[in-house]
Amino acid sequence: MDFNRVFLSPMRLRIWENLRQCGDSNTFVGVMADLDIVHPGTLSDHVRALEDAGVVEVKKCFVRRRPQTTIAITANGRAEFERLASGLNKMAGTTS
Repeated sequence: MDFNRVFLSPMRLRIWENLRQCGDSNTFVGVMADLDIVHPGTLSDHVRALEDAGVVEVKKCFVRRRPQTTIAITANGRAEFERLASGLNKMAGTTS
């Protein structure tokens, strides 16, 4: 079975699920708070890996003169995750 290995990290799966629960996007600070991540560098490293794999998009802008980073699931990311879930279900002998 060939699938995107970026999802194999437990922290990246937590970030992914957080984004899905928030309507496919959230702010960087929101994800940090939701997942109780103490150090922004930890989240940044994992988000960068997801972005490099093309499964999330990171946008930076200013809101009321303050920087804001938004992380959003891409269409490609959604398709990759569904392919992974389908493959794992087949391996387990279940369907979703």
